[in-house]
Amino acid sequence: MKFNLNLPKFMYSFIKKTSHLIFFLIIFSCLLPAQTRIMTYNIENYGASINDDNTTQYKNEEKRNDDLRMVINSVAPDILAVEEMFGAHSAGERLLNKVVNKNSDSYKMAFIDQKQDNNPEGDVWQDIAIYYKKDKFRLLRREQEIDITPGESYVRNALKVKLEKITHKDTLVIFAVHFKAGSEPYDKRKREKEATKLRQYCNQLKEDLPFLICGDFNMYSSNEEAWKILTGQDSNNNGKVYDPINRIGKWTENKKFSDIHTQSTRESYGGLNDRFDFILISEELKNKSGLSYFNNSYTAYGNDNLHFNKSINWKDNKAVPDSIADALYNASDHIPVFADFKFDTSSYNFNDYRLFQNYPNPFNTQTKIKFYLRNKNHVTVSIYNLKGELIQTVTDTTFESGSSIVSWNGKNSSGEIVSSGVYLYRVLVGKNRAKSRKMIFLK
Repeated sequence: MKFNLNLPKFMYSFIKKTSHLIFFLIIFSCLLPAQTRIMTYNIENYGASINDDNTTQYKNEEKRNDDLRMVINSVAPDILAVEEMFGAHSAGERLLNKVVNKNSDSYKMAFIDQKQDNNPEGDVWQDIAIYYKKDKFRLLRREQEIDITPGESYVRNALKVKLEKITHKDTLVIFAVHFKAGSEPYDKRKREKEATKLRQYCNQLKEDLPFLICGDFNMYSSNEEAWKILTGQDSNNNGKVYDPINRIGKWTENKKFSDIHTQSTRESYGGLNDRFDFILISEELKNKSGLSYFNNSYTAYGNDNLHFNKSINWKDNKAVPDSIADALYNASDHIPVFADFKFDTSSYNFNDYRLFQNYPNPFNTQTKIKFYLRNKNHVTVSIYNLKGELIQTVTDTTFESGSSIVSWNGKNSSGEIVSSGVYLYRVLVGKNRAKSRKMIFLK
């Protein structure tokens, strides 16, 4: 059936040209990397107050809810890790329902209600929660509490959450932490023990599993043993993490790092002079394989590099509007940190398998080739030169479903190192489903 709109000729021409533009924009947007924003925020004893007898009780947070909502909405994270809240009621009924989901039903929550070791009925006022947008992610596995403070009188365990990107089926593991506070040697030793337990746990993760550790680390310098344990070389480096902006040194009271300080928002508490809050990334995220960190996106939100040792809302703030600066001041003595991550949409086919870019690339000794199978299948990985000549068959065997990695050492089938140049790696799944990508080998 045809419809005659009886429009003037110039209108038909305009619609035709506009439709081409719209079509181009749609196609172009589909090729852009799918961006995910991850944010960590210590919200300063939310829901808790300490009585004269050193007991803890709920407090009314209605005054802070508007400020927290303004800050969180302005960042618009897809995943939000929150530290320092008091119990399940504060995390769920209050922060989830009255703050992040106040004007919508966008987020779900992952939470474990921690209890004091010596009082199973007593809530811990250092609880951690992770909130995630339910239209973008789903919880793959029940949230898990990682005991990093065994035998201690205080409880500051890590929260582990495994999420799946709904559109891409890629998985991401997030650890949210809140290490022991304090600048005394005793406090640093406690952080060292916490970092050791966490690193030992992360070392047991799969080599190709992308993960990050975020939260309030309470560290004053990269010379602390806790930092060295998390980011240093070990006999097992599966659990090693990196600072995505590589800003190491003595952070506290050091103007060299004033642009990334996160605490305190108030001059009466010392002003912005500590970098306590971090997002640290795994090898898999660092090497840009499938899911990767978006360069230059790491942000200490509200820090304009002009408020060293000052309140966040002192005079004009050049990074955020005055209303946001005031909200940051009132909401917490920390400011949040966020970073953006991207999913490699070009590596994904809904009805097939995924082949990722090799890493590192370029390389001179060894590179890794990662692929993802929906189902168990036979896989052949081969290396070719640009003339189409076979250099080496790296593997020719059956793989289980999920992610797998094979390595190539820059040698041909005779064990000789090849010449520097551009090569193709070809992955054949089954009998006739092959994909290829380019890589650069440098001697």
